[in-house]
Amino acid sequence: MKPHLPHRFVTSVVALVILLGVTVALALPPVPASSAQTDSSATRLFHPPRPHSHVALSSDGEVSVDHQTFPNFASYFTSPSFRLLGKRCGTQVPHDLASLQADPSDCTLARTVIQQAYWPNEVYVIPTVFHIIYASDGTGNIADQRIYDQVRVLNEDYQALTGTAGAQGTNTRIHFQLAGITRTMNDAWFQDQDEFAYKQALGWDQSRYLNVYVNTASGFLGYAYLPQQQVTKVYDGVVMLYQVIGGRDLPDAAPYDQGRTLVHEVGHYLGLLHTFDGGGCFDGYEAGDLIADTPSEEEEHYGCTPSMTCGTPDDIHNFMNYTDDTCMWRFTLEQANRAVCSLVNYRSTLYNIGAVAINQTPPPDRVQAGQPLTYTLTVQNSGQVALDAQITNILPSATLTYTLAGESRPLVDGKLTWSTTLTAPGGIWSETLVVTLPMTYTGTATNVLEVTSLQGVTGAFTSVVTVGEAVRYQIFLPLAMQ
Repeated sequence: MKPHLPHRFVTSVVALVILLGVTVALALPPVPASSAQTDSSATRLFHPPRPHSHVALSSDGEVSVDHQTFPNFASYFTSPSFRLLGKRCGTQVPHDLASLQADPSDCTLARTVIQQAYWPNEVYVIPTVFHIIYASDGTGNIADQRIYDQVRVLNEDYQALTGTAGAQGTNTRIHFQLAGITRTMNDAWFQDQDEFAYKQALGWDQSRYLNVYVNTASGFLGYAYLPQQQVTKVYDGVVMLYQVIGGRDLPDAAPYDQGRTLVHEVGHYLGLLHTFDGGGCFDGYEAGDLIADTPSEEEEHYGCTPSMTCGTPDDIHNFMNYTDDTCMWRFTLEQANRAVCSLVNYRSTLYNIGAVAINQTPPPDRVQAGQPLTYTLTVQNSGQVALDAQITNILPSATLTYTLAGESRPLVDGKLTWSTTLTAPGGIWSETLVVTLPMTYTGTATNVLEVTSLQGVTGAFTSVVTVGEAVRYQIFLPLAMQ
């Protein structure tokens, strides 16, 4: 039987996370390691030996990798040896195509079949746990805030969230929910030695959680296991170099300082291959990266300089290339389709479905300026996962007076905000307000009800009315969102 993880190594996360400028409460209890699946037959299926490098950090910031010393991590990342040894990514793709071709799914390691079913309306929510493994001198013991920032980057990039650095990309409909953080001091494990042992000891149930292990990653920026390889086995998950975990503009991590190494490695975890996979100008669904809407690319691309290795521009902006973080910003539509296919076919117990249904209630009340309007906001969770939600009512840009819980006061900055947890399924939040518009109000009156959540489920309803001679002093306020 797998040993219980000592409680001192498990941290239950109860934190305030900043998401698109919105503070959202997060609370999810940890699952002890004893509940993680133990598979006595777990072996390195399709896992050739990975080159291991010893990484050391001196007190003055110098970095030593396999007896080569660099002034800092940024110097190591841009060194010839970093590229020569292939340290950008340690994920390995199996080549036993005979057995792979027997796999009947739509997203094997031999082909991709694009299906409408893998372009969902729902949001796929993946519980994610970070295991921070650090040295006895404290190296690698990164702060919780780095983890919060990294989860934010994952969601910005996987959901192409408006107003963020990921906004130009494709919304994959995949969201990552921070489920917990564990901390373990172990010098050997910090050096990524005995991978099976530390994953067996620390890992949460691999069929229900994405496990991210943070250490030196054998000198790689990171590596992962494809879902088609050994799903639910002990090895499953992602291993990351501690220096590149975090949000945007990480210190001493350029050019991999925007949190996008984990975006790349999770892409592998979701079944995506490198855009240059195969080393030739392959195209279509049965060669190269098994995706047709990514341009053919003969070799990996470093930096951000445009190139054409197969007669068409290489996709230097793709998360599955090797380019710098600052010029990576997208998955293609078919990559998103394949990622969801991998979830549905290989990781069906990993995710939850989140959704908020939005419907306008029958015609809202009409109100004249100077006269009070009583109205009710209602939000209902129609999905399968509890939502840590922030509800914001943005009222017309005027000096309103509102009454809430019997207290009348002027509106500050045009917003009323509530934080709540919507249980699943069917959890309801409701609030009743009395709002009065000034007698002198004219122009366009806009009222917005917004819901955001840490789980990536959002909703909004907007009502706009021009207040002029024809309908002077009249506005419409939505009564409900449910």
